[in-house]
Amino acid sequence: MATIRLEENQNLFDAAIQEYGSIEGIFELLDANSITDIALETEVSVYDDLEIAGSRLKRNVIEYYIAREKKPATALTNKQLLLVVDPKECEGIGCMEIEDDFIVYDPQEEIPKTCIEEKIYDKRGQGIGSMIVSDDNIVR
Repeated sequence: MATIRLEENQNLFDAAIQEYGSIEGIFELLDANSITDIALETEVSVYDDLEIAGSRLKRNVIEYYIAREKKPATALTNKQLLLVVDPKECEGIGCMEIEDDFIVYDPQEEIPKTCIEEKIYDKRGQGIGSMIVSDDNIVR
């Protein structure tokens, strides 16, 4: 049985891909290390040894990482976690997605009757265009 230590930003799922070549290796990894409670947030210290048991599932994936001297590391850093926005707290155009809640219409299409035309001005106050906005965030 071999042992490994996770590197910075690696989680158990990364270790499964690195050592077994597939996310399915997570079951072997959990069993070998007697881990019963698992979630994406489950952290394992970089100082803890992980036992690697069982057979490799996809040798080509393992060889890919070895040949390129890379290790999968998908855990978010504290700095990255600060950038994650809670959708419940998100409002306005910065949180809209095109074709989901921010819909762009073809200029040839008829404007819905519930729309308002908003003029767009540059820094000098000169009109440079307009956009059509409706109550349900449809923009044209």
